[in-house]
Amino acid sequence: MTSVMSDEEPLTWASFTSASTVDHACVAATPGALTPAWSAVARHSSSSSTQNRQRHRVVLSRCQLRTTWRWTVSRLLPAASLMILMVKQLTALLADGRTAFGHPSWLVVAGCARAVLYAMFLSILVVALLVHDQALHRDGRVLIRGTAVAASFLLVILGELAPAGPLLLRVPALIAGAAAVVTLGGVLLALAAAFELGTNFSFGPQSRELVVNGPYQLVRHPMYLAELLMSAGVVMVAMRLTLVIGVCVVIVLQVVRISSEEQLLVRTMPTYGTYVKATRCRLIPSVW
Repeated sequence: MTSVMSDEEPLTWASFTSASTVDHACVAATPGALTPAWSAVARHSSSSSTQNRQRHRVVLSRCQLRTTWRWTVSRLLPAASLMILMVKQLTALLADGRTAFGHPSWLVVAGCARAVLYAMFLSILVVALLVHDQALHRDGRVLIRGTAVAASFLLVILGELAPAGPLLLRVPALIAGAAAVVTLGGVLLALAAAFELGTNFSFGPQSRELVVNGPYQLVRHPMYLAELLMSAGVVMVAMRLTLVIGVCVVIVLQVVRISSEEQLLVRTMPTYGTYVKATRCRLIPSVW
C-alpha cells in the first residue's frame, strides 16, 4: 500500500487503480492510510480539469476569431465594396435622370437603363456573398486571390484615383452610340449570368455547384465576358491612356483567373470535363 502511493513515484491513474484494488481487509485495518492519496488524486484531477477547460476556451476563442476574420475578408469587405459601387450607380442614375428630363436623347435613356441594370447586378452579388454556403473546395493561394480582386476592381480604382491621362482618340457620335449598345449588352449579360449563378458566386476560385444553363451554355465564363464588354464600351467613348492600359491589364488578369478556376474545377468536379466538351469556349464565343 505504501509502496503504491509513495512520494518517490509519480502519481498516475495506473497507481490509483492499483491502490483501489487493494484487499478491503487491508483498507479496514488502516482506515486513515488512503486519505492523503485520495487528496492528492483529487487535487491532480481538479488541476487537470481546470487546465483542460482553459485550453478549450483558448482553442475556441482562436477558432471564433479565425472564423470572424475569414468571414470579414471573404464576404463582408467585398460585399461592402460592391454596395459602394451600387450607391455610385444610383447617384449616376439620378444625374442622368435629371439630364433626360431637360435634354432627352436615346443615349441618356440608355445610360439610365445601364445604371439600373448594373445596380441590380451588383445587388445579386452582394446577397450571394453574404448568404452563400461554405465552398466545397477553394484555391487558397494569396496571389490567385489577389489576381481575382484586382481583375474585379482595378478599373474602378483607376477611375477614382489615377489621372485619366491624355486622350488618344476622339470618337464620333456614331461610335459613342455603338459604345452605349456594347455597354448595355454587357450589363444584360452580367445580370443574366449573376441570376443563373446565384449563391455560387465568389471572387476567388471556389467550387460549389456546377452551373451549366443560361449564358453558361454560350461560354464557360460569361460574367467575365460581360465585364470585358462593359470595359470595351467605356474605352470606346473615352479612349484615355490610363483606361486603355487598365483594360489591357484586366484582360491579362482575367486570363490568369480563368486558368486557376478551371484547374480547381477539373480537380474537384468530375462532371466539369463533360461541361468543357459541351461548352468549348472559355471567354469569347468561337474564339477562345
